[in-house]
Amino acid sequence: MFTRTLGELLVVASLLAGLMWLAGGDDYARPRPFAGDHLGQHAQQPDAEYQSLADDSLATALADAPGHNAFAMISFTEPLTGAEAGALVADLHRVGTVITQDLHILDLPEPTEASTRVAAGSRAEVFANVLANTVSAASDATTPGIIAVVAYDTPRHLAPLANSPHVYAVEVLPPDAVFGQFGISPPQVTFHPPASVG
Repeated sequence: MFTRTLGELLVVASLLAGLMWLAGGDDYARPRPFAGDHLGQHAQQPDAEYQSLADDSLATALADAPGHNAFAMISFTEPLTGAEAGALVADLHRVGTVITQDLHILDLPEPTEASTRVAAGSRAEVFANVLANTVSAASDATTPGIIAVVAYDTPRHLAPLANSPHVYAVEVLPPDAVFGQFGISPPQVTFHPPASVG
């Protein structure tokens, strides 16, 4: 009788453990809410809501710490070539990451020390080299465009980019954010090329 009761308890415990596992499901497959600092559009966040959030973050950074370096995502209205993106952000202190239209988030080999920093004029070359390496590693031969960059500069220096017809949004993190300690999501915007002039 004792053996039968022990066996029944083991069966019930196994069933309960199985039910708990099923109820929990695959926890890694579920979207998780972001905790802490984050750059980029959240999943299913409407474009207008993200643009408003980015505008608010830039306005807050300009009001609170206009002269302190901060990380920012500059997302574009359309995929840009390495030369176009490089020219657009040539004057920024540092650009550490590019995000391509095929949603690759690529770190750039740009030194952080001012004395060894890549000259702004050659930033387009750095972008082109990173994109070329991405293409050579991929099976297709098309070079992806750049849809966003993560830069490090003062809000005062980042703000004029928000007025460029090629920039969709400039989202700025607080100045105490540390690279590698915040999330980055590729922009989910529907691309709208700027109207041609002239």
